[in-house]
Amino acid sequence: MPNYRIDALPAAEKETALAVWEASVRATHDFVQPEHIEVYRRELETADFAQWTMFCARDAAGHMVAMAAVKKGNLDMLFVHPDHLGAGVGGMLLRHAMDQLGVQTLQVNVQNEAAVGFYRHFGFQAVGRSEVDGSGKPYPIMMMALPQHA
Repeated sequence: MPNYRIDALPAAEKETALAVWEASVRATHDFVQPEHIEVYRRELETADFAQWTMFCARDAAGHMVAMAAVKKGNLDMLFVHPDHLGAGVGGMLLRHAMDQLGVQTLQVNVQNEAAVGFYRHFGFQAVGRSEVDGSGKPYPIMMMALPQHA
């Protein structure tokens, strides 16, 4: 496994985090219409990152390769740059979120089968479903929780 380290994600690196987010979404969310990706990006651009505990993974050269956000025990975001998918960095961030930040719940696009399987591998179970995402778009969301919170 490549050498990654976890760091806090400073507000000054919001644009880098958005670039990681967008590259990840475009590589892993082929079911999302391109114009919706632009809407989501604008929403994130204007979001106050201070509402989350934001952290990232960096490669040996210090480049951000993944990012995550947690709020009140819920994993709100976890995105890995496509060049680093399958290298263990997503699991490293999720384990950090669970062990250090108390993550017990999350939401994931039902159509992102790889992500659903990834979270199941870490013990998350389906506990609910919405036929639309948080923006009201037609992308079903699965609510997942660790067994003690299911």
